[in-house]
Amino acid sequence: MQILITTQLSWKENLWLSSLRTDLRAQDDTFHHLAQAYEAHSLSNKYKSAMDLIMRANWTTMKEGKQHMCDAIRELFAEEFEEYEQLINQMEHKRKQQQAQIAEMEHYHKRQQAQIAEMEHYHKRQQAQIAEMEHYHKQQQAQIAEKDRELAEQHAEIMRLRKLLSQQTAS
Repeated sequence: MQILITTQLSWKENLWLSSLRTDLRAQDDTFHHLAQAYEAHSLSNKYKSAMDLIMRANWTTMKEGKQHMCDAIRELFAEEFEEYEQLINQMEHKRKQQQAQIAEMEHYHKRQQAQIAEMEHYHKRQQAQIAEMEHYHKQQQAQIAEKDRELAEQHAEIMRLRKLLSQQTAS
């Protein structure tokens, strides 16, 4: 196992290794030398990965030290910065679209809730009407039962009177 202490490496001989850390300063010539070295190998994925790693690890430093950053780095990464800016703009546009969709969905949800409330109110009115009709139906049944009882009494009276009449005519 080997341990590399990047801060103790000679930056001239080990530019890339000594730059793999998070404490680079914008005032140092390191960024300038990295930019020059990278320019010669800008098509290499290995160099791109290493430079990307170094830039991301020192992003805050680069942002804070923009004024001190050499023109070579700005030119070298102008395309990448532009791509990042476009990506950020696209993401912001997408976020706004999503917010608009969320707002639209919330509006739709509120309309749905209003419709549900209206349907619940209608359902309660229907239930009240059904209860009223059931009450009326029970009253009608009670009246019919009363009429049936009266008819049964009248029928019994008629049968009694017929029997009495037949007994009187037979005697």
